[in-house]
Amino acid sequence: MKNSFILLICLVLVLPVSLFAQNKLMEVNLDEQHAHTMDKKFGPNRKHYVTPYMAFAFPHDLNIDDDFQHVLPIQTLRSGNLDVGLNYKYRLNQFFALGSDLSFSFSSVQIAELGSLNGVPQTEFAFNREFIGIVQLGAAPYFRINLNKRRGNHLGKYIDFGVFGNWNFSENHQFINTSGFFQPTTQNLNIRDANLIQPFDWGLNAKIGFNRFLIFTEYRMSNVLNTANTLDSDVLLPRFRTGVRFGG
Repeated sequence: MKNSFILLICLVLVLPVSLFAQNKLMEVNLDEQHAHTMDKKFGPNRKHYVTPYMAFAFPHDLNIDDDFQHVLPIQTLRSGNLDVGLNYKYRLNQFFALGSDLSFSFSSVQIAELGSLNGVPQTEFAFNREFIGIVQLGAAPYFRINLNKRRGNHLGKYIDFGVFGNWNFSENHQFINTSGFFQPTTQNLNIRDANLIQPFDWGLNAKIGFNRFLIFTEYRMSNVLNTANTLDSDVLLPRFRTGVRFGG
C-alpha cells in the first residue's frame, strides 16, 4: 500500500511536466517550420527576391553614324548617369529567372561644341560650357541566365538580357561661363523645359553579374532629342551607356 501511494505521487508530479514539455516542443517546431517556409520563398536564390540598387554610367558612342543621322559630339568624361531603384527577381528554376528594374535616374551630358545643339543665347556673358540634364523614371524587364548550378542562397554569376523604357519628365539646358583661375567666377543660365528632349525613349540592355556587383551596357533604339527644336534635324545623342551597379 505504501509503495502504491509513493508511485501515485510520482505520477502526479511527473505528468504535468511531461505534458508541458510536449506542448513547448510542438510550439517551437511550428515556429521553425513557418520560418523555414518563409526562407524558401524569399531570398537571393529563392522564388522571390527584391533589392535596392545604385548604378553609375557614362554615355558614349562607337563613332558609327546612321545613314540619315549623326551623333552629337560630347565630353564623355564630363557626362554621366546616376540611377537608384528597386530590382525584383522571380526564380523560374535553377538556371533561369525573370525580373524587372524600377528606377529614378538623372543624366547629364556636356556638349563638346558649344552651341551645336540649338545655338547660344545672346547675353552679356561669353559661355564656355553647355550641358543637357534629364530626370527620368524607368522600367526594365529582363530574362536571367544563371551560370552557377550550385550557389546556395546567393545570386552567384549570371547574365541578363532585357529592354528598358524611360519617361523623361524633366529637362534642363544649362550654359556656364567660368572665368579666372585662382578665384574663378561662374555665371549659369538654366533653360528649363526647353523642349529639346522627347518625353519617352527605349532600348535594349545586357548585364553581367557577380553576386551584388554588375557591369551593364545599354543601347537606346529611339532618339531622345526632339530634333524639331535643334539646328540639325538629323542629330542624335550617343546611343550607348555603360556602367557599374551595386546591390543586385
